[in-house]
Amino acid sequence: MAGTEGTRVRPGAGELPDGMFRRIVDAAGNPFVVVDGDGVVRYAGGSIDLSLEWLPDEVVGRSMLDFIPPDHVPAAVEAVREIHDIDRAGAGIPMVFEVYRRDGERTWVEVGSIPMLDESDLECIVFRTRGWNGEHHLDEFLRSLLADAPLDHVLTSLARSIGSLLQSRAAVIHHGFDGTDFAASVGGDVPEGCIPTGPGPWIESARSGEPTVTDVSDLPSPLRSVAAAHGLRTLWTVPVPQSDGLAPSVVSVWRTTPGPPLSGHRQAFERMLRYVQLALVRTAEHARLRYLAGHDGLTGIPNRTSFISELTDVIASGRCLAVAFCDLDGFKAVNDTLGHSAGDAVIVETAARLRGALRQDDLLARMGGDEFTVLYRDVVDSRSIGVLVDRLCEAFTDPFHVAGESVRLGLSVGVALAGSHATADGMLAAADEALYDAKRAGGRQARVHAQPVI
Repeated sequence: MAGTEGTRVRPGAGELPDGMFRRIVDAAGNPFVVVDGDGVVRYAGGSIDLSLEWLPDEVVGRSMLDFIPPDHVPAAVEAVREIHDIDRAGAGIPMVFEVYRRDGERTWVEVGSIPMLDESDLECIVFRTRGWNGEHHLDEFLRSLLADAPLDHVLTSLARSIGSLLQSRAAVIHHGFDGTDFAASVGGDVPEGCIPTGPGPWIESARSGEPTVTDVSDLPSPLRSVAAAHGLRTLWTVPVPQSDGLAPSVVSVWRTTPGPPLSGHRQAFERMLRYVQLALVRTAEHARLRYLAGHDGLTGIPNRTSFISELTDVIASGRCLAVAFCDLDGFKAVNDTLGHSAGDAVIVETAARLRGALRQDDLLARMGGDEFTVLYRDVVDSRSIGVLVDRLCEAFTDPFHVAGESVRLGLSVGVALAGSHATADGMLAAADEALYDAKRAGGRQARVHAQPVI
């Protein structure tokens, strides 16, 4: 089991005064907390106020459980039990818990243990704590990204992670720059009024591809006064590495201290910018795949799958509707005599003509070949649908001009009206039957199915 192979850490080499050792412990960015066998805090490192905002003397003498939310207590108790019973050599890896800050808010920390249970003067466990909010929000970002959550939700978690890992007040991700402004700016834990918009260094970074460091006093108004009121001193803006096909993006970071990013900040930026790039690329790629899955590759209009899905939803809503099944008359001759590229050009223009004959809420789809369907909402009878379908047929009065030839093609249309218990398959079958009635009658006309589909 974990810990059975552990060995004690070797003694260090060299000499330092005891006072310096204490200063090192107190100044460590990851505070040390010493807990005795009863779970009472016997010592708290001086830097605990930087990470958890507790003063050391407010922690000493209290039970460690006072600082742990109830839902994390069982895991903390189990971890201590394992140290006593199994891992007395300290070979276990750090665990992650939520703890209470001084203001009562919860924050994530990583806790590593140094068991000192065999010491004669004080049997205790030394806990090393490290702020873990950045990693927590990074995990949330990765979970939401893999779950295909909305982009703003994904980027909010990532912005929170960036702000925490850079030890900054907040971070904002600006994406979709069009040369003038961003499509959206998403922040995590940003003070009210401090998501930058309009002209400013974030725009400069997007245009130049270079980072900027801006003192709050140099920001445009009213952002300047709002940021100062929140105690903010500096704004860093860093462009996200550019990806083919994607608009420029920028990360801006609010700081409560002056000065540019140091080496550690720059290294963290490099890591986090790759995550921003990953989120934007993956989201764009998934959007493209979803679009392709639901649209015809030649005309760009919805395909059969999308049409049936929308038709099913509209039927379920109880709205009055009709379906028109359309087929070109004479299309086969175009492919046979002028070639398939000419046929493709005809299909593209057919989609454009049909779209131009529709109302705003009507849905046009390509079912395959030269077959198209139209979903008409709020159509109550054959008279009203007749007026709408006549527009489709009239759109094919003029000839097509393809491959240097003028070609006249007609349109045959079959229409089905929905009854009280219609189904998508039933509507399409009835419209298809009406279409073939129109074809058998010579084409270039419309026929309405005799009875509403039930």
